[in-house]
Amino acid sequence: MNVAMITMGTLLGSNLFGLIYSIIVMKGDFFSSYIIQDKSYRKGLFWERMPLFLFNFVILLALSGVGAYFLFDLFSFEFNIGVIIAQIA
Repeated sequence: MNVAMITMGTLLGSNLFGLIYSIIVMKGDFFSSYIIQDKSYRKGLFWERMPLFLFNFVILLALSGVGAYFLFDLFSFEFNIGVIIAQIA
């Protein structure tokens, strides 16, 4: 249960950070000197797509939380250099 809560908390925190960052970039002029594109986005497009973002986020939280809760015992947490090399290769 603890791993599932940590996983869901990490996902919630990182996505909340990304959402707040996106709002700051769109509404403020903090990063205007770093703009690469001349194209401006249609007003309201961000909020128009918010239901799709929320739907995808709820699915992500549900699947990762359920997966972490039920599949936690299947993962090996002992250090094995052979497994690490096999994952990198």
